[in-house]
Amino acid sequence: MPAPPRVAVVYDLGSAGPADVLRAARGVCTPVFVYDRADEHPAEVAGLLADLGETLDTTGWDLRRTAAELRRRDTAGIVTFAEYQLRRTAGLAEALGLPYQDRKTAELLTDKAAQRAAFAAAGVDATRIARVDAPDDFDAALAVVGLPAVLKPAVGGSSRNTSLVTSAGEGGERARRLLAGPEDRLVLEEFLQGEPLGGWGDYVSVESLTSGGVTVPLAVTGKLPLAAGFRETGMFVPADLPGDLRAETEDLTRRALAALGFRHGLTHTEIKLTADGPRLIEVNGRLGGHVADLVRRAGGPDLVRLALLAALGAAGVPDRPRWDRVSFQHFVLAPDGTRVVRRISGAAAVRALPGVSKVDLADLPRVLPAVATGASSRVGTVYGAVADHAQLRFLSQLVGESLRPAAEPEVAR
Repeated sequence: MPAPPRVAVVYDLGSAGPADVLRAARGVCTPVFVYDRADEHPAEVAGLLADLGETLDTTGWDLRRTAAELRRRDTAGIVTFAEYQLRRTAGLAEALGLPYQDRKTAELLTDKAAQRAAFAAAGVDATRIARVDAPDDFDAALAVVGLPAVLKPAVGGSSRNTSLVTSAGEGGERARRLLAGPEDRLVLEEFLQGEPLGGWGDYVSVESLTSGGVTVPLAVTGKLPLAAGFRETGMFVPADLPGDLRAETEDLTRRALAALGFRHGLTHTEIKLTADGPRLIEVNGRLGGHVADLVRRAGGPDLVRLALLAALGAAGVPDRPRWDRVSFQHFVLAPDGTRVVRRISGAAAVRALPGVSKVDLADLPRVLPAVATGASSRVGTVYGAVADHAQLRFLSQLVGESLRPAAEPEVAR
């Protein structure tokens, strides 16, 4: 019996962990975890990766040497689930002659300003945006974009250091502090005023598979309303959208991916719901965070497995899922401005609620990092599934009212 083909998984913190990949790979392939200990997360888990499966430690290697070793191992496919490894994966795929994005598309996927320019050039979406590479750039950017606006890193995710700007002074000071500290480059972009439906969040994401430039939407993920700082409070599958609006979001996704030259693999496209119709927030060139769990528990396909099959050119054209329930993840966030979370009350009551399958809370006390994101301010997640969106609306309200983090205020920095 022939050995299963090898798929290089360019590893970093992302939307699928090692256990997720190994489980999905059964009967499909042998994953080879390719990592560099110069990156923080792989350095922390290198020993675990080696214990779990086949690895390739490329610390200190250039792309050519890495590609040569993968070629020697007869690698048949390549994929990443990590935002910060998209460009490296594209370079390796090119060197190996494996299906993936070309380098230009990978750059568009990881540079928010360049991505917006590509959408505008293709006539897909025209949202005002300007780069802020230095504090002195802010006033010129504001003249292009106007107020209100959103200031955020040019590269990255999880709403890291993302803020609403309503005045020139506030925005300029925010840009100065970020560029003097954790960020190298920022963008200022037009604020899109959302129009939420049914009390849900005013945006959705479309999870898609593209093969040979042909895109098939697999799921539309709904969102709970955002907290301050554009922090996500939860998500669910499928989204609660009328059929015509869902079709509009899927069509916008196809056109956005075509504008970027996206050819191969899974994508996570975030879309704002506005009074004028769906508008693009951004395209992420990999599986979205939390999405694989939600889709699977709602009765859909294993998206991690599908990503591995796609890397081998064997995914085919999957059927549109027929959802038999609504799966959800409700995030427990520390209040805005929190420095330390000491305890969380109400967990026992939430665990007893019908439809809740798991309540996963952080180890406490927890000191929150100085760089706040939706993910880093998260101190728990409630998992579950219900029969319909009406039940989810009721249950989500109960969860939000019951789980209460006890927090200490943020100290001055």
